[in-house]
Amino acid sequence: MAPLAVDYILAKAAADQIHLVLFPGDIIAGYLKRDAPSVGECNRIQLTQWRTMMQSLIDAGITLRVTAGDHETR
Repeated sequence: MAPLAVDYILAKAAADQIHLVLFPGDIIAGYLKRDAPSVGECNRIQLTQWRTMMQSLIDAGITLRVTAGDHETR
């Protein structure tokens, strides 16, 4: 199930109003160890979850541009 924001973007894209989505970083916590044995594994889990949420945008042909935030660079 896609988050409401993703559903909104998909609806706007279907109406030919959105072609590009920018993510200015902080797509993962980057420094916390939650539900995983290490920070690195936790980061991999979070990144996989983010990619799964964004897949419907990718499938719809919407261009995604992601920059690194401070969470990704730690």
